[in-house]
Amino acid sequence: MIDYERMLPKTRNAAYLCWGKENTEAPLRSASSPGIADDLVSHFEIKAFDACANPYLGLASITMAGIDGLRKDLSLPEPIEGDSDVSGEKLRSVPDSISESLIALAEDTLFTEVMSENLLTAIKAIRKMEVKNYCEPERDYSQPEMDVYKDPLQDIIFKF
Repeated sequence: MIDYERMLPKTRNAAYLCWGKENTEAPLRSASSPGIADDLVSHFEIKAFDACANPYLGLASITMAGIDGLRKDLSLPEPIEGDSDVSGEKLRSVPDSISESLIALAEDTLFTEVMSENLLTAIKAIRKMEVKNYCEPERDYSQPEMDVYKDPLQDIIFKF
């Protein structure tokens, strides 16, 4: 939940779906190290997820997207140059809440085709529990009936 607080424009994080060269706002950035010619890329930065994410799922998602793009012979869109060019009016934003991420996951055919149904069910259950227990403003966390330590999988574990 805290991770979504960083996904804002002009925060040098991945707020929009784009890529760029030396663009610190882009979720995928090609960059050159000091002393290397500007037209040579020495490394890529992926800022679409951070330490709050499961690294295996994050890397699997990026790998799946890359393989899908190669299989479909897709070409990259033009890079967004310079941070000042990044504008919410011309670019689609990334999900900025757990609820929006769940909607995006439901609409994503590639991820749902590749990942197991059990994994997707577990991810959805955990994220829905997070929304219910931590994101609903009317919740009173001081009340003893609020069981934040309840295992989010206990209701679905026997369905597998």
